[in-house]
Amino acid sequence: MAATRIAGIFEWPAKDPDEVLDYLVDWRRRLNGDTIVASTWEIPPGITKDCDSMTATTSTVWLSGGASGETYLLVNRVVTNAGRTYDESFQLPVVSPSPVTASSSPTLADLQDYRGKLVKARSSGLARVSVQSPATRREMEFRSDAELAAALADVDRQIAALNGGSVVQVVNIRNSRGWS
Repeated sequence: MAATRIAGIFEWPAKDPDEVLDYLVDWRRRLNGDTIVASTWEIPPGITKDCDSMTATTSTVWLSGGASGETYLLVNRVVTNAGRTYDESFQLPVVSPSPVTASSSPTLADLQDYRGKLVKARSSGLARVSVQSPATRREMEFRSDAELAAALADVDRQIAALNGGSVVQVVNIRNSRGWS
């Protein structure tokens, strides 16, 4: 899962208490050519570390459980071949999804907010991003720009439907010969 840095602490996307997910820390920037020889995790009570692993430049932890509405602070400590010790802190919010019913359809404001988050995620250039869907109240992971573009097109259609209009299609015509 991709993390976002907020006030010096990374925040991972929210997880459901029933999910078992892996979280990877890429230490390459801080290692400056060094390699990891040991990795430990400080996990607070209430959330469960199922397992962890490491490579020469990354550290991964698998987490399950957690109480809905709680945010957990986790710390990954690595020791390098050169004897350096690095710590990085991560916040992990745990949220149960709201039950989806016919009456819990997303509002126009929800869709506009979601659209803004999708645009921000797309412009971040990250290979994988997670954004909470207003329809399901769950994190949606997008693994490519094409997936993000499709989600943006879908939310644009939903916004247009709520506004009583149709989706405006823009066509850019480019010519490489003849016209200037």
